[in-house]
Amino acid sequence: MVPQKDPRLRRSTLMRAIEERYGKPLPDLLRERHRALGNYTLVAIELGIPAPTVYYWFKKFNVPLSRYVIPGTEEPQRVA
Repeated sequence: MVPQKDPRLRRSTLMRAIEERYGKPLPDLLRERHRALGNYTLVAIELGIPAPTVYYWFKKFNVPLSRYVIPGTEEPQRVA
């Protein structure tokens, strides 16, 4: 099982299942997939869960969420 980084944030059964499937803590996984794919909707499709659930997780774990992410970049950038 993946160790939790912040014991104050409780994980649901679905969160734990996603962490076990990918072998990473959920905040790290969300951040990584968001950088690679560009938005949370695509992350939700890849994980096979509803987009509102993924959006809630981004907010719960304080993962930066930007509409201006260029897929494949390390940090969010503004697109002109």
